[in-house]
Amino acid sequence: MHRMLRRPSAVAVLALAPLLLASCGESTQAKAKAQVCSARTEIAAQVAKLEGLSISASLLTDAKASVEAIDKGVAKIKEAEPKLEPAVKQQVEAGTKTFQAEMTAIGGGLALAAKVPGGIKAQLQSVGPEIKTALAQLSASYKQAYGSLRC
Repeated sequence: MHRMLRRPSAVAVLALAPLLLASCGESTQAKAKAQVCSARTEIAAQVAKLEGLSISASLLTDAKASVEAIDKGVAKIKEAEPKLEPAVKQQVEAGTKTFQAEMTAIGGGLALAAKVPGGIKAQLQSVGPEIKTALAQLSASYKQAYGSLRC
């Protein structure tokens, strides 16, 4: 009975071995591009979330969480950049630089919004439209920076 149980597992291991070896043979450049593409997808989801935020008491908190998640995605992209093939690396580096500049502007806008006197409601009424405009600009910047990257 033990021999019969061992055979199927040995057959399964032999059948899976080519798949396991193929994944191990993935090039550094391919792995880096996959990391960039994964991060790009995460960033896109957060940008879409930011665009959909309504002017409400939770706007600043929600925006801050999304911006932090975007920062993590950008960090993953920057980590992978040196390993990318030269043409893709150049495109990704340029996009990242542009996108980070826009993120800095958004972060500054959110910080200013938090300092407006008169409570959260007054803050949002005062700077809400500017925040929404900045978030739309962020979306456009994301599309410009990473939209043409083929994943």
